[in-house]
Formats: sequence, C-alpha cells, structure tokens
Amino acid sequence: MTVVCAWCGALIAPGGEQLSHGICVSCATDFMSRLPRAFLESVADPDGTVTLFSGHKLPIDPRSASSR
Repeated sequence: MTVVCAWCGALIAPGGEQLSHGICVSCATDFMSRLPRAFLESVADPDGTVTLFSGHKLPIDPRSASSR
C-alpha cells in the first residue's frame, strides 16, 4: 500500500497500487506548532514527545530535535 501525505501530497511510504493517506513529519510538525502547549503536554508520551502513527516521535518543545 502506498501512503501519501493528505496535506501536501508527499510520498510517505511507497507500496502497491492501493493508496492510503497519512501526515508527513513536516506537516505534522507544522500542525503541532499551532496547538496549545497544554494540549500537547496532555497527549505527550512520558519522554515529552508525541508519537505519530508512522512511529516518528515529535518533541512538544520546538527547540528540541525534530524527531527521535
């Protein structure tokens, strides 16, 4: 199954003829930057990151590394 970003159309995971949609790390980072910090803290993992379905971990503090 091929997965593309529903926001920007970037290829997330190449695959077969079937198509699915997700969100790429860049679009997820941009979206998270617009959310209230209190909300991000309420859904964050104990290490201070938010995990996407893809498995990428994004820090809730934008001054941290972009993914872990």
